[in-house]
Amino acid sequence: MGWARLARWTRRQWMALVAAVVVIAVIVVGVVVFRPRPTPFPLARMQARATFTVTDADHAEAVAHRLTGRHPLITFVYRGQQLVGQLNFRTVATTGHGGELVLFVIDNRLHSPVQLIAGVGPRGAAVDSGWEGAYGRLARKYPWLHPLAAIRVANGYRDPGMSLSFRSAQRAPVTFDAVLNRYMEPVADPASDLGFVLAYVGDEGVWAERVPASIMRSPTRS
Repeated sequence: MGWARLARWTRRQWMALVAAVVVIAVIVVGVVVFRPRPTPFPLARMQARATFTVTDADHAEAVAHRLTGRHPLITFVYRGQQLVGQLNFRTVATTGHGGELVLFVIDNRLHSPVQLIAGVGPRGAAVDSGWEGAYGRLARKYPWLHPLAAIRVANGYRDPGMSLSFRSAQRAPVTFDAVLNRYMEPVADPASDLGFVLAYVGDEGVWAERVPASIMRSPTRS
């Protein structure tokens, strides 16, 4: 196409060309900026597994002590059933990775994460309990994690429960104690009544994996 021919283009033709260029630029930017980014490390490589026992407040501390070999200061005095157990995994992240790993224990009978949970890691490791608004991103990304969505109340929203979070490069295990709703019937089938989820939450995005769990028949020090 010669310059003389371009000079004879009408205003409408020039506007159509500019519009086409803008559309192409927007599409390219959208693909680069908004395309799904891979997790910094595949959660499946961590081979996370949870083992736990269903107990009560009178015995939870003794079980946790046997698991950690030290007074863990993580158990609760609330009446009712409690879950004491450990999350084991391969550490595949490095200290250069940002973000955090989060453990959710979901009571499938209530379609809700547990309301009270505490945890402890190996000596020198920090395990925090609580909730972050960023976890709602998991509920929006994964339909099966809808129990993690904020709950609407009269004056706004409230957190659905509690979770445990720790550095992505932390070593295993993480020992936990979770309190179950005292008004519910005792857990009859842990495999279906309870669900365990490990997630990564960071600036890069959010990812989650279901964690296989089994009953700890005879808790011993790990």
